[in-house]
Amino acid sequence: KFIFNKKPVKTDVKVLQELDNSISIKPTKEESVTDKKYLLDKITDVPSQEFISATKISMFSQCPVKYELTYELGYPTILNVLKQFTKNLYDFNNKEDEELSSYASVKGKIIHEVLKENFTIQDIDNVVNKYLAAENIVDDNGLNQLKANIKNDLSRFYNSNIYKKLSSFSNYKNEFEIYAEEGDNYLYGIIDKFIIEEDRLIVVDYKTDDIEISAIKKRADDYFQQLTFYAYVLSKYYSVYNKFVLQIVFIKHPESIVTREITLKDLENYRAILQNNIHKIQNRIFKPNLSHCSSCHFTLEGDKCIKPL
Repeated sequence: KFIFNKKPVKTDVKVLQELDNSISIKPTKEESVTDKKYLLDKITDVPSQEFISATKISMFSQCPVKYELTYELGYPTILNVLKQFTKNLYDFNNKEDEELSSYASVKGKIIHEVLKENFTIQDIDNVVNKYLAAENIVDDNGLNQLKANIKNDLSRFYNSNIYKKLSSFSNYKNEFEIYAEEGDNYLYGIIDKFIIEEDRLIVVDYKTDDIEISAIKKRADDYFQQLTFYAYVLSKYYSVYNKFVLQIVFIKHPESIVTREITLKDLENYRAILQNNIHKIQNRIFKPNLSHCSSCHFTLEGDKCIKPL
C-alpha cells in the first residue's frame, strides 16, 4: 500500500561570484621529431575459432567475390529483391548461415521441412497449407501459385523411383548437424539426409532450384563442393569408411539424380583445398572467378563482374 504526502522542499543553490586563480602550466620542451615512431604498416587481424559452414565454402569456391558481397558486405538484402526477378538463384542451405536467411526461398524452406519430417504424400496438402499460413503472404494469386508449385514438385518427388530408393534405407538421419575442429576454427554443416551402410556412407542433398534438365549437370558440379565438405567432416567421425557416395537430388527433376563417389584419398586432397580457402577468407583475399560470371546474380549486363579488376 502506497501513501502519497505533499511536503515543501527547500533547495539552496550556491552561486560563486569570483573565480579562483588558475595554476599556470609551464610548457615542456618539445620532443625531437626524430624520437617519434610512425607505424604505417597495414594492421592485420586474422580471426580464429570461427564457424566455417559448408555453404560458405561452397559459395567461396564458386567465386570469392560472390562470397565477399554476401558475407562481408551484406548483399543478401539486395538478393532478397533480386530473387523476385530471376530464377537463377542457387539453393544454398539457409539454416547454416544467418546471412542467407533473409533471401531464403519460401518454397525451399517448406520443401525441406516436409522432407525432414518424413511426411507421407497424403499429408502434403495439410502440411503445405500449414507452413504457408505461417508466412503471412497477402497476395492471394501469388499464394495459390506458390502452393500449387510446391505441391506439384513434392508430388513428383514422392512418386519417383529415387524417393522409393531413399525410403528403403533404415539407418539414416534427416537434417543431420555435424561439427568438427579444423585448425583454429570449426567446420559446420547440416546434411539433408545421411545414410549409413555397411561399406559406405551416403550424403544426400535436396535442391529446389527452378532450372531446366539441361542445366542440372553444370549446377550439380557447383554444388559438389558443399557435399564434399560434408563428407570431409563425416570422415573425422567415421574413419573406418573409405567410400562416400554424394547424391544431389533436384526436387523438380527427381529422376535426374547426380551421383559422385569419393574415397578417403580424395578427402585428403580436398583438405588442402579447404584449408587454402579458409586462409583466403580470413585474410580477405577475394579475387573474382570470371568463369562463374555467367551464372552469378551479381554480374553486370549478364556476364561482367561487379568488382573492378
